[in-house]
Amino acid sequence: MRVWVSLTTTPGRIDKMEKTIQSILMQYFPPEKIVLNIPYVFGRDGSTYTIPDWLEKLVFSELVVINRIGTDYGAISKLLPTLDLIPYEDDVWIATADDDIDYLPHQLETYARMSEVFTVKPAMALSGCFLHRSGNHLRIEPSKKTELVDVVEGYSLVIYHRSFFQPSFTDYVLKCVMNEDLKKSDDLVISNWLHLNKIQVVQVGVPWCSRGRLWGEKRILDYGNGQDALHIMDDNAEKYNRGLKYLEKLGLNAYFKKAKQ
Repeated sequence: MRVWVSLTTTPGRIDKMEKTIQSILMQYFPPEKIVLNIPYVFGRDGSTYTIPDWLEKLVFSELVVINRIGTDYGAISKLLPTLDLIPYEDDVWIATADDDIDYLPHQLETYARMSEVFTVKPAMALSGCFLHRSGNHLRIEPSKKTELVDVVEGYSLVIYHRSFFQPSFTDYVLKCVMNEDLKKSDDLVISNWLHLNKIQVVQVGVPWCSRGRLWGEKRILDYGNGQDALHIMDDNAEKYNRGLKYLEKLGLNAYFKKAKQ
């Protein structure tokens, strides 16, 4: 199993994310490459990035690749630009990371072992949830076991196979990021695409590597709950609901037919 890890960050966080990068480098099943996608100009406020010394050293040693991008696509910048670096036909898995997590050392190993169990390749994460609709309201329910879910949550290091993202994925994303709610909701945008393409979305976990351990060992770093965190800036249920209504207008909503009433 070949694995690349892909992520993005903000100008205010790039100097804080060393622990996240080290937790990826120290995986028992190490990735082939770590790609950090950063725009020349941060779309949210027009600020620019200063590369810290510790990161420059990792780039120099070829442990990390900084991929400068001309367009800030919002949260999905953690994935979309990396697809241009890997041919569609390549047998490569891409794990997307957040910049504020100290990842468990066996996460990529767990995915590698799980990939041998499934007969059809799924997207896998340590954290997933279900979407429930009642009238005009949406409720998000966390998953509690290894099972198919509606949305995989990106903070938990989600892994996708390169083949999940056909060339048409780029056009789909460009439509999505025209909506401000979806521009901040990469988990929903990606999971919706997977469901549109009949790709299974699974929360997985084992006793030594699970969402419970991720939270129980306090691996969500302090700045992950700062005022610049997207989950602090917007209520996810309201944001998702508005985003899903936008997708429905485009005929791209994979959830309304399957949402639980």
